[in-house]
Amino acid sequence: MKTTPSALERFYVQWEFSVGTNISASCGAETTTADLLAMAGEERRNEYLSLGLGYRENKGDERLRELIAEEYENLAAADIQLCCGGSEAIFLLMHTEISPGDRIIAEKPLYQTLFQVAEDLGVEVDWLDLMESEDYVPDPERLAGLLAKRPAKMVVINHPHSPTGSILSAALLTEIVDICGRYGALLVSDEVYWGAFYDKADVVAHAADLAENVVTIGDMTKPYGLGGLRIGWLACRRRDILQEASALKDYTTMCAAGPSEYLSVIALEHKEKILARNMGIAAENITLFDRVVKDSGGKLSWVRPRGGYTGFVTLSVPGMTGRDLALGLIKQRDVLILPGDVFGDEGKFRIGVGTRRDEFVRGVEALANFVSRL
Repeated sequence: MKTTPSALERFYVQWEFSVGTNISASCGAETTTADLLAMAGEERRNEYLSLGLGYRENKGDERLRELIAEEYENLAAADIQLCCGGSEAIFLLMHTEISPGDRIIAEKPLYQTLFQVAEDLGVEVDWLDLMESEDYVPDPERLAGLLAKRPAKMVVINHPHSPTGSILSAALLTEIVDICGRYGALLVSDEVYWGAFYDKADVVAHAADLAENVVTIGDMTKPYGLGGLRIGWLACRRRDILQEASALKDYTTMCAAGPSEYLSVIALEHKEKILARNMGIAAENITLFDRVVKDSGGKLSWVRPRGGYTGFVTLSVPGMTGRDLALGLIKQRDVLILPGDVFGDEGKFRIGVGTRRDEFVRGVEALANFVSRL
């Protein structure tokens, strides 16, 4: 299978590790190994340092899967398959659950991997457009219409959403699950930002808790700032789906890294502390960027994020695209934002509100100054 390059990841390959100030990332503030071991205590630290580095179980460490399953109401450790980040979870799922000639429906804008793997497999992708005028929330009637039009094997959603920060209400999530069930479509709910809600009243169930024919994707990267551990998972009550993913994993990463599993256990044992820190940082950053938007004289606008760690910003400067702005900031201010064309919208850019406070302030001040001169 010939793969289409990921526009987002290729942009980061070029710029992420060479630009001084990065305010584009989609994760919570980075957590260090020292942070985790300090939370764990001396005994666990010594245990970590003496950890064997042999092969691990394909399905993943049982204690880790138990901790993940605790986030769900109706799932157990046996309903979790560990993967190498959310990206491998998507890859395994697409390669085992859909075939050339199938049709799927995916939200737009959307992280490219969530539809590109399917498209490269010869699967038809139809779009469930998320409208700025509707706060980037999917219209269930529009979804039902797409499913009634022609059968679809799969529906792909992502909330809290990247790049917009939109969320689903409990009622809307239930309605989407019911619609997919009515039309026999497997619902794939990318929930890598689950837990990152700015209002406790907005917290909703995991989609996989609501029905059997639903798969949830999760990972340690987004909520906890632990992308370097490369721990993600598939969660589903359909064991056949997990077994197929497990079998394909034999040909990809085979198993997770022992140190990553161990540190992930510690992180989930202290997840409330890490999440509270990261959400506090992001909430302050959102307030700051809100002021920048309001002071931009109409050059910038956004729908304030309600979940996750990203915002999708509209640039209203005649003749300038989001990529023009991004490249200008790189060259003239050593600041990184993500152009919206990687999500199919050249008039926007993504900003990462989860960035550590000092870096975010530095980057946003440079962005505001740059935009004021346009």
